[in-house]
Amino acid sequence: MSLPKRNGLIRVVYGLSMIGMFVFLGNEAVSYASEPPAPAKAKAAEPVARSVAPETTAPNTLPIKQNKLLKVQGISTVLNLDGDVEAQINQHWLAFAESKLANSLPQSREVYAVYSDYDNKRNSVSLTLGFAKQGSVVGTVTATIDTGLYLPVSGKTVLESWQKPDLSAQSLRYETDYERWVLDKNYQPVRVTAHLGLR
Repeated sequence: MSLPKRNGLIRVVYGLSMIGMFVFLGNEAVSYASEPPAPAKAKAAEPVARSVAPETTAPNTLPIKQNKLLKVQGISTVLNLDGDVEAQINQHWLAFAESKLANSLPQSREVYAVYSDYDNKRNSVSLTLGFAKQGSVVGTVTATIDTGLYLPVSGKTVLESWQKPDLSAQSLRYETDYERWVLDKNYQPVRVTAHLGLR
């Protein structure tokens, strides 16, 4: 049995398609070589590790005097400063968001985080999340922000502010420190200011 003879039409079509392919590849190579090189991608800016915008204050903030006791009604927990403090704080904020108290957010949308009852032996501190006291809500506690001098630190939490190199341990009271958070309509933090009690 002999092989069938090749059809001349098929040979012509095959030859033309091969020529067309080489012409196409040649044109692509010429156009690629004539294009200017694409600019190098700019390195993406590092994300800012801050969840809220700092309040507008002077660079060297002066202490402010708190002349009146401030009562904050909220829920409280004890933070173990030897453990994962950030996880403990996040868990407490979650508990606050799920509490009945969160439904009573004042029009000012201000939430206070009060640090008190420092215990050097246990290396712990109490954290109360709540609002300026307006009434009594079952299952809440009251934390008192003492009178005296406080150093406001914009855009920082109390624990971050304790790490500032220009604050000496001798100048801080470590009795009652607090943060004032302002939330937006979706309950997301807009800004925070830490207030550190001074001697």
